[in-house]
Amino acid sequence: MKILFINAVSPLNEVESRYPGLGLAYLASSLRANFEKKYFELKIVERGGKSEVMDEILAFKPDIVCISSVTKNFSLAEKYARFSKGKNIPVLMGGVHISMFPMSLPEEADAACIGEGEQTIVELVKIFKEKRIFEKKELSRVSAICSSIS
Repeated sequence: MKILFINAVSPLNEVESRYPGLGLAYLASSLRANFEKKYFELKIVERGGKSEVMDEILAFKPDIVCISSVTKNFSLAEKYARFSKGKNIPVLMGGVHISMFPMSLPEEADAACIGEGEQTIVELVKIFKEKRIFEKKELSRVSAICSSIS
């Protein structure tokens, strides 16, 4: 399974990408600790403009896209979600913005993690692993998420 993690940072603000964030690396590490190591191909994208990130989505061909964002860059996160969903790729969101404002979850996102995501990502991937899709019934069993799936 291929999972692309995107940290939605502004390419115009150097300080946002000066140091790699650890949040998405923690999620990747949690997946590796809970599944067979060879089961995943994981990639983290933190730098680049909007078109470069979208090019990465096309080139990597992920099974799931996970997007993290702060409020300042949430419009970028929404664009990445819209683009991914347009390619029929399930979208999970997380980060400070969605944790504080879960009602802002765009309809293109299947679900969002509220708060820390290390255990939640494992639960969500277990659900996806079985049916290769997120369904409301299964998502309703996962704590600490909000969902746009009806």
